[in-house]
Amino acid sequence: MRSLSWFRMSASQPPRFRVQNLRVHLAHRPILDGLRFDVAPGTVTALVGPNGSGKTTLLRTLAGLLPLVGSVEFNGRSLARWSDGERARSLAFVQQRSTLA
Repeated sequence: MRSLSWFRMSASQPPRFRVQNLRVHLAHRPILDGLRFDVAPGTVTALVGPNGSGKTTLLRTLAGLLPLVGSVEFNGRSLARWSDGERARSLAFVQQRSTLA
């Protein structure tokens, strides 16, 4: 059986994404409050939850499409310091649309 131990983060390797104390309000209503997590390089991460739980809001925030309070880093660098061009070259977000007939 093949070992997957190389997927584990080492102390010298920063997480791909690091989110600390993330807060997002829309229309003066808290949608995400105090969210913290790391995503390690080379891992597959699933975002699962019921409708209305904030999954799309989180993805839109990580892509820089929504204002936030807290810290979001990608490859060890705060997204707040990225220009629009840098973000466009490094991150993508394709929103799901569903239509009913």
